[in-house]
Amino acid sequence: MFLSHVESFLEIHCTQAIASSPVAPEKVAQIIAGQHNYCTKQQQNDKTRRVLEKAFGSDWAENYMTTVLFDLPELPT
Repeated sequence: MFLSHVESFLEIHCTQAIASSPVAPEKVAQIIAGQHNYCTKQQQNDKTRRVLEKAFGSDWAENYMTTVLFDLPELPT
């Protein structure tokens, strides 16, 4: 039942992605820069870090915040 529910969400997501208009290259750079800024600020969020550190330890929290939750996108050249 759970997998069926997830599959339904993924079908909606993929259908919408396929139907969406392409993004102009100059807009892509702006979006990536915004995402980079967001991730940088969130990696500095002490409240999130403390909760993760308390539950899983500081090394795990650091790795999780920088490689999973708020991994930095590559900036366009």
